[in-house]
Amino acid sequence: MENSREIWRQSEEREVRISDILWKIVESWRLVLVLAVVFVLLVTGIFYLRAIKAASVPVEPVEPEEEEVLTEEESQEVVQVQIGQAQLLEQREYQKKSVLMNINAYEKNVVTLEYFIDSTPTESGNGDILTNTYRNYITSNRIVEDIREEWNSPLNDGYIGELIECTNSDMNIKMGFLYDEDQLSKLKRSSDKYFVVSVTGADASQAEQLADAVQKALEIYSARIAQQLGEQQLKPLNRYSSVVLDEKLIDKQLNLQTSINVQQDAIDNATEGFSELQLRMLYGEDEDQEEPVIEEQMPRRPALSKKAMALGLFTGVFLACIWVALRYMFDPRIKSSEELRRIYNMRVLGFRQIEGTSRKRLFSGIDTWIASKKDRDKFTPESLSNMLVTNMALLLKRENISRVFLASGSVDEGTMEEINEIIGQLKGEGIEAVYESNIVSDAAALKCMSDIGNAVFVVRENLTHYQEMEKALLLCEAQEVRVLGGIVVQ
Repeated sequence: MENSREIWRQSEEREVRISDILWKIVESWRLVLVLAVVFVLLVTGIFYLRAIKAASVPVEPVEPEEEEVLTEEESQEVVQVQIGQAQLLEQREYQKKSVLMNINAYEKNVVTLEYFIDSTPTESGNGDILTNTYRNYITSNRIVEDIREEWNSPLNDGYIGELIECTNSDMNIKMGFLYDEDQLSKLKRSSDKYFVVSVTGADASQAEQLADAVQKALEIYSARIAQQLGEQQLKPLNRYSSVVLDEKLIDKQLNLQTSINVQQDAIDNATEGFSELQLRMLYGEDEDQEEPVIEEQMPRRPALSKKAMALGLFTGVFLACIWVALRYMFDPRIKSSEELRRIYNMRVLGFRQIEGTSRKRLFSGIDTWIASKKDRDKFTPESLSNMLVTNMALLLKRENISRVFLASGSVDEGTMEEINEIIGQLKGEGIEAVYESNIVSDAAALKCMSDIGNAVFVVRENLTHYQEMEKALLLCEAQEVRVLGGIVVQ
């Protein structure tokens, strides 16, 4: 009685392994595929119909919001700030690119060129004219145009012109220590024909290169103006390099930086009280915005949604997996030999494999491939059959049993053929095997099993029900029939 309760308890508490469920889902790939396609079509169709319905509803045009307008005073404030920004940008550009503004004014490299204009006596009264002609040539930046090709500088003409300075200072004449007596006497008599060119560079090498270009340009210019102002000759008196402290340049650099700071502070203070609209106009955001155009919206042709397809695919696969898992867990049929051992504590004597009984299905090659992956150590039907008969013969002979009863529940034509084959093979081993119909519903079969006194159950995977197996075992217990084990037909 205690054994009967244990059988009922274990049959009610069947253990289901996750791996078995997953393999069942893979084996049911046709159902998964069909449901996936059905739900893709269904969900996509629903979304498509909704899109058609939405496209057919006329959309009323949206009137643009009333545009904000600045007052005349606010507009003028923006204009003033924009002018200040332009000036600030120009000053910063000059400060960045000007060589003079980036020179160390405390150690300024200068090359000094001193010239004397030697003209004929008849033209001695035109000293000021000649000096001013050379001076204007230098200060008007015309000399820069002539030396650009020689010096090959990326700077513009204005920045190069800052590095060249022309004076007619007679300081050196008064000092006199740079010239001999004849030169000094001549210079004192014609000081109006004397002028000095100062060339500055970022370093000593640049100053020398620029001075060479200036000297060459003055020689060419002297020959060019000889026809206009009479015969004259520009004579270089002296050339020397020096490093000086330029106080004027220091003041100029400081004044430029101060002007930039003051201009930036003025712009910051002016924009602090600006409204959002003034700021947008100041930074040009409104210029990029086009005026809204009110157009009648044409109905759009709806398209198939990829999102709907993905949702339908996921829903179909998910429901198919749920359906297969639930059907597997609540299936009332014995699914494997492992359940015989675990639920009924029954010895498995061997296996029989039925081939060719099921009809060919579409893409059956996929089923074969899945089965090969699931049962990697699968034996041939012949080896399984021989192993079964050998195990049964050894067991029965060891127990001194010469007659055995084969019991089963519901059987199909394939299972019946396997039972008859087992009976024939056991007969060859000298063992008589007897089979009658279902012992649960046939009294004659039950009496035959009781007379023999032992039984071997033939169980068909996915066909024999738990309930049939439980009732048969209870009858064996009641009739004191010894259960030797079970044969699993796959």
